[in-house]
Amino acid sequence: MIWGGKGHEPVNLHSFLRSFFSTTAGVGSVNKFGSNDPGARFGAFDFSYRLPFVRNWLTFYTDSEVHDDISPIDAPRRAAIRPGLYLSHVPGIAKLDLRAEAAMTDPSISNSQHGRFMYWETIQRQGYTNQGQLFGDWIGREDKGGQAWITYHLSGNEWLQVGLRNQKAAKDFIPGGTTLNDINFQVVKRIGKDFEVNGNFAYERWKAPIYPTGSPVYPAGQKTVTATTIQLTWFPQRKVSF
Repeated sequence: MIWGGKGHEPVNLHSFLRSFFSTTAGVGSVNKFGSNDPGARFGAFDFSYRLPFVRNWLTFYTDSEVHDDISPIDAPRRAAIRPGLYLSHVPGIAKLDLRAEAAMTDPSISNSQHGRFMYWETIQRQGYTNQGQLFGDWIGREDKGGQAWITYHLSGNEWLQVGLRNQKAAKDFIPGGTTLNDINFQVVKRIGKDFEVNGNFAYERWKAPIYPTGSPVYPAGQKTVTATTIQLTWFPQRKVSF
């Protein structure tokens, strides 16, 4: 919830309570820049359901959010949504699980908003950011995409994982749009009881025509990136008291 502050109405008990109990939407210049603006409010609807006949294995779930409306159920055309499927164990391979999710922050009503709808505020534009980094879902503003992981559990705290991700930004938000695809690998392994090795490798290919980064190998705006990280963690067993 965002209310009050610089460039907005004064912060007091009246404006604080109105941000919770007002039933009007803060849209249009009359309300948005006036003393009756209730601020930015968000409604969410989340659920999970174990599917019939495969209840021991497969779960369908959805997270959704709406800006300045009561609930995503009340305003589905204005809602961002992230549905997914979770297979807790593959039949016959008990240690293997699978998760797949889609994500969309470009609802049908925002196609001409140029990225100024979800995770955006007209007055307090820094409201969704922390030192310039956007809060909210990984998909970002006015994007569509999905990701999936397949994980083999060596034990309760050791695993091997392969992940895939796709992300596309709308052309009316970023000129020419953007496309990102990556594949990543993770290995978490314990060495005895005290040490853990966590290794990651990612290969990413992205295309953004707005960036003139062409070369004889890659068309304009297209690049590939690889990244590798290795983390060592020590879990001391002996307690030290001072």
